[in-house]
Amino acid sequence: MMDWKQYQEEAAALFRSLGFKAEVNHVVEGVRSKHVIDVYVTFDRWGLRHTWIVECKRHARPITKADVETLKSIASEIGASLAFLLSESGFQSGAFDAARKTNVVLSSLEELRTKSRDDVMREALIALENRALALKDKIFREFMCDVEKGCDYITRRVRDGVDGERFYSMIGSIAMLNVALDDVRLGYLPATLPGDFDKDPDAYVRCTTLDQLVAESNRVVQRVEKWVAKQSPR
Repeated sequence: MMDWKQYQEEAAALFRSLGFKAEVNHVVEGVRSKHVIDVYVTFDRWGLRHTWIVECKRHARPITKADVETLKSIASEIGASLAFLLSESGFQSGAFDAARKTNVVLSSLEELRTKSRDDVMREALIALENRALALKDKIFREFMCDVEKGCDYITRRVRDGVDGERFYSMIGSIAMLNVALDDVRLGYLPATLPGDFDKDPDAYVRCTTLDQLVAESNRVVQRVEKWVAKQSPR
């Protein structure tokens, strides 16, 4: 069983997986006093800075109404828009009553993971797409050069110092990944990704779940990133 500190770190890791900044044992200056926040979450959306606080209760007794009221007071004092009270020992009925129609969310860590799973997957896919686009831009911008320009055409070639044999394999991998991510965004599964082309030029992986797609997409991106890092274009 994880201790209280591990529980804090697990909670922080969950919010980080959603793309937020999460700090453990963060000290905040309130209106009346300082507060040490178990997990202090911040992120920017719609042009605004948002602040959430997370209280991690790792003890045997169920959470009480007093626990909720204390967290509500802290959230109000420091201007947090949302407060999470996490516990694996359950909540008394008075706690639920105190949290109803407020900005306090009562949950276990595992329950919060389950509820946020789709958001985690969405953030992971967005991050993968951004990495893939950055790789594509770098490859075309730094690894190719213009040979000849006409009024309606440009002839390009792979620069010296770049592995020309694998260049188009890497470009193809990124292109296939982008198609797969577009399909998933539209709700289409399964999706097909490149396999290990070094072992088999016709290798493909058919992803039937989001978990598999994220894992395999990360493999593709890492493979291309490693290849890019080894090139010395000149």
